[in-house]
Amino acid sequence: MPAPNVLERSSELDRLGVAVKAAARGDGGVVLIQGSAGIGKTELLRATRTMAGDEGLVTLTATGSELDRDFPFGLVHQLFDAVLTASDDERRERLRPTAEAA
Repeated sequence: MPAPNVLERSSELDRLGVAVKAAARGDGGVVLIQGSAGIGKTELLRATRTMAGDEGLVTLTATGSELDRDFPFGLVHQLFDAVLTASDDERRERLRPTAEAA
């Protein structure tokens, strides 16, 4: 059963699923999830991460803040620094596909 905030979002989940499957085939793209606070955007992202893991894709996450505005590409650094600075074993573990949406 989907998370409570994802109920009645089958249309959005279907579209996200199509995008995930395209990415798994190697077809790039961009998906924008927008809306007012409290409508379930985070739950849609979590569901998408789960779909991506099911397809064998690796997902990286970052959280933006006001401080990131002062640092060029701050979110990009946040996404990749942990992977790039890890040992080979840690890097393999972090880049292992997972269906867990934490």
